[in-house]
Amino acid sequence: TLEVTPIVRQLQAFDSSFIDLSEFPDSIMANAPKIHLNASAAKFLKDYNRKNEECLQKIKEKSAPYFIMMDSIFTKYHLPIELKYLAVVESELNAKARSHVGAAGPWQLMATTARDLSLKVRGRYDERTNYYKSTVAAAKYLRDLYGQFGDWLLVIAAYNSGPGKVLYAIKKTGSHNFWA
Repeated sequence: TLEVTPIVRQLQAFDSSFIDLSEFPDSIMANAPKIHLNASAAKFLKDYNRKNEECLQKIKEKSAPYFIMMDSIFTKYHLPIELKYLAVVESELNAKARSHVGAAGPWQLMATTARDLSLKVRGRYDERTNYYKSTVAAAKYLRDLYGQFGDWLLVIAAYNSGPGKVLYAIKKTGSHNFWA
């Protein structure tokens, strides 16, 4: 069983109110973190799911082995396992995915960030495309971002845009509230 430590209590502030929770057993849901979406974010999510239903179904069909591995790593790093869905959003779980700005792999890590997280990125050898190693790196990065921001919405924003942009937004707004 998971010991209830201060970090576990903080993780429980993460919310999955936008997910159909009926398919999950109560034993899992008891410890699931919560996050509340505003109306426009909830609408976006609903529209996204509807427009991408076929693609999301294909991802769901191939996701089991990746999600088992990701769940185990995120549990080891005391992270909400729901964060595994970032890899779906970032790359559709495609290890060969590359962005126009140079992010690569299932977690779409930039080369500099990957190297900072001890991944090897040189020439044709790129550990960002290794599911296991890149998931460990993503877990470390997410853990560190949570240590910096203390809010899962800010962590996800920083993961996507970089912590500098989130820090700038906090400075500009004077708020740590993601919606502000």
